[in-house]
Amino acid sequence: MYLRGLRQNDLKDLIKDTVYINYYDNKILSFNNGFVVTFYSKEKESLEDLLDFINKSPIQEIIDLEISAHSNNKGYWILFIEMEKTDTVHKSISYLLRELKPLTGINTWKMKLFGAKKSEVYNEEKLKKYLKNI
Repeated sequence: MYLRGLRQNDLKDLIKDTVYINYYDNKILSFNNGFVVTFYSKEKESLEDLLDFINKSPIQEIIDLEISAHSNNKGYWILFIEMEKTDTVHKSISYLLRELKPLTGINTWKMKLFGAKKSEVYNEEKLKKYLKNI
């Protein structure tokens, strides 16, 4: 399988299985109009591939993509995706996670919402409600 420059399982065991929502401040949009989604990896190159893949996606709410300049204190590099708050952005995030499944081998994504004590299995409806309240 060949998907926009990446092959099936090219990112397997390289991308953390949790997507973080609203843990970082927006760079471009105001707080009321946007939020940041983040992915983590121990390898910067895998995030560069992921960034390129997402850049070629049809997701219209994406405003900016950027990889951290350095790894964090746990050795993870971070991909920041600034997104516009729309009524359907939760569907776009779900679409992205489905598209990443064959590349990452991650069948069950987790999400960690800012303010939550722990991560949980990704749930589109819960994300939709969360985004309406931030």
